[in-house]
Amino acid sequence: MAIVISFANNKGGVGKTTTTLIMGQAFSRMKRKTLLIDLDSQANLTLLTGDIKPTNHELTVLEAMLDKNVLPIISVAPNLDLIPANLKLANFDDKASSRPDKLYLMDDLVHRIRAEYDFILIDCPPALGTVIYNAFIASDYVVMVSTPDELSYQGLRMIYKVFDNVKGQPRLNPNLELAGTIITKYEKNKNSELFEKVLKNDPELNIIEPVIKKATGIAQALSARRCIFDSDSRMAAHPATQNFVDVAKNLALRVLTDAEEKQKSNKK
Repeated sequence: MAIVISFANNKGGVGKTTTTLIMGQAFSRMKRKTLLIDLDSQANLTLLTGDIKPTNHELTVLEAMLDKNVLPIISVAPNLDLIPANLKLANFDDKASSRPDKLYLMDDLVHRIRAEYDFILIDCPPALGTVIYNAFIASDYVVMVSTPDELSYQGLRMIYKVFDNVKGQPRLNPNLELAGTIITKYEKNKNSELFEKVLKNDPELNIIEPVIKKATGIAQALSARRCIFDSDSRMAAHPATQNFVDVAKNLALRVLTDAEEKQKSNKK
């Protein structure tokens, strides 16, 4: 059964989509069959997975959530699939508002495909509404993504409140866990160093080491629809690429170890 992880921050521009994609690529290279779910109406994850224009998709995650007979899964690389999104997802609240199960539509979708994957990674929008609740209710773990700055940190605190609310209600998802926080776009300057300390000293955030250094080459490779692990030799050897590799290994270790411990506990 797949381990389901949501990647979130209430602030945009923190590298959340990039991190979701690269974690998926890294897991797939570990021979773990991985599904990416684009749950952001901006559809940047869909766009970055390859030559896939979000506007070309009639069937997306929105239709899959609203109709149990719809399942638009696209293969984007070996061991890596995608459920795409497009701008229609911005209408989710209107489409789902009258449904008594509106908070559980993603959970229902995940259950239909969970046995087919090792990991399901959900790229959440920078928002606090119904879509985020759907993602968190469907997930086993939340990973928060932050740049080392004040606004991103405040976005984390907002998302943490949603996490705490979902976990704290038995009818939502009391089994939800925070896998940790990934720090992205780190630069060697006073502001980055200050907020790296702020984030690491916050006991609730549980930083996943190492911090990921800022690298324009990563954005360039992704914009060209190239996996950073298959990019030119300089990008493959870049410290930021190795940071992503190490974070992916540490994240996988955390959630797999925790899942195994829970399984053992349940058997007792």
